Parts: sequence; C-alpha cells; structure tokens
Amino acid sequence: SDVMESISIRQCTPSSPVRLCKMKWLGVIFALVARAVTEEEASLPAPDGFIHYPQTFFDRIHLAWYAPNVTEPFFGYKLDYYPKERPEEAKHTTYHRNTTNVIVDNLRGHTEYVFRLQAMRQNKTGLEGNPTEINLLTIDARPPKPKLLHVTALDTGGVEVVWEAPTKHFEGQIEGYEITLRPEGDGNSHIVRTDTTKESDIVTGLRHKTTYFVTVKARSGSGTGEASDPLIVTTTEAEEDNASLAIIMSCAIVIPVVLIVFFILLYIYVLRPALASPPQDDEALPEG
Repeated sequence: SDVMESISIRQCTPSSPVRLCKMKWLGVIFALVARAVTEEEASLPAPDGFIHYPQTFFDRIHLAWYAPNVTEPFFGYKLDYYPKERPEEAKHTTYHRNTTNVIVDNLRGHTEYVFRLQAMRQNKTGLEGNPTEINLLTIDARPPKPKLLHVTALDTGGVEVVWEAPTKHFEGQIEGYEITLRPEGDGNSHIVRTDTTKESDIVTGLRHKTTYFVTVKARSGSGTGEASDPLIVTTTEAEEDNASLAIIMSCAIVIPVVLIVFFILLYIYVLRPALASPPQDDEALPEG
C-alpha cells in the first residue's frame, strides 16, 4: 500500500545500514512495478445496458449503453460489428468515453448483425475491457408486393400492364419494377426490368395467341421484393394471320358473287335468246 511504502522510505535514514536501505528501496520499486503491471492487466468492466432503440430505417441501428462503473479514467469505447453469417466483413470504430449512444449506418437490410462493445483504458487503445454483445436483425429493406390492377392485350400483339406502387408501410425508395410474364405450360418466362417508378408499362416481343401469367415486383437498393398476385392475359393473333384471314373471307364472299353474276349474264344473253327463237321449218324437197 502507499502507507507501507512511505514508512519503508522514512525508515531508510543515513544512519541505517546501506544494505538494508538498498533492500527497502528495491522492495518499494518492486511493489510499485507490481501494482502498475496489475493495474495494466486488469480488465475494465463491460459497459452495461447495451440496448437498441426502435428502428425507423432499414440500413441503420441506434445503439445505447451505460458507462462502466469505474473510478479510474478510460480512453473510450470500441465497437465491432459484422453480419452474423459473414464475420470476415467485420468493421470497427472507436468513440469518446463521454459517448453512450450512437447510430451505426450503411448496414444491409434484413440481415442479422453482431455488435460487440468494449471499454478501453486511457491511452491504451490495444488493451480493451470485458466485452458486451448484442445480436440485432435489421429491417427487411425489400419493398412489399405491388397491387396488379389490370393486364390488357393490345392489337399489336403486346400487353399493357398497370399496377399500384407499394408505398404503404414502406419507407425505402423504389428504384424500379420487374414484370414477369410466364406462358401457360412449358416455356421460358419473359422478364422486363424498368428503371423508372412509373406504374404502367407496355410489354412487346411476346408470342401470339398465348396465355400468360403476369406478376410485378418492386425493386429497391436492397433487392427485389415479393411478387404481386398474378393476372392472366391472352395475346392477340399476329397481324399477318389477320391479313390472311381477311383475304380468305373476302374471297369467300367475292367468288360466289362473281359466279352468280356470270350465270345471270349467261342466261340473259345466251340461254334465254336461244330458248325464245321459233324453230325453223325443214327445207322443202324438190318435186319429181
């Protein structure tokens, strides 16, 4: 203790033996060094009450804690955090000892993070105290599913898709949409990605006279959300098919009309005059 050290020093007077004096001084020095080493190796207690406030954004978390109950000064805090499934992506930052609440941002949405907080001794940034940990799941940043309003087949063979944006209960920013048209039966889905926030689009390049199941997904910076409830649409026939059908229908109407007119004219100008003319008498035979 400090009292014993001061007594030992005062007992070493000029009249004391030199050897005894040296031993007492060595003992004092040893005690001071031992106490310094013990203090240096002793760990600081862990910060208490490590909690988080209710989240309002998907990419950040508000943390708070109580300072460790110590009388000696300490440097501050060190916070390590990383996705639970990817500890190799660990990051850390330090805070002043007067800091007891922080906002950690640039996090992934819908991801479980491990936060590890430690107090550090004054001017001993490499020597931390006992840690306290907390696992937190960030908010799902993917937008909810849009409401698909209607899908209309166009005469050109395309499809017009109209939906309602998922603005309710979503605080993130929608960057675009993904329209999927899956043909009935086997076949590859036709996917269209839009980079605008408009709530309608015309999809082309589809197969004619084909039934499609149509869904829409919203996209944000954290990924693509859930698909809407599907609607069914059947594309129109090809324009060339319509043209061929028109020609056939025209022929089916024109040809009979032409034949009827032909037979009428044949009757009027050929058959009727022939039937109306009187029969001619046989030439008289010469007498004798």
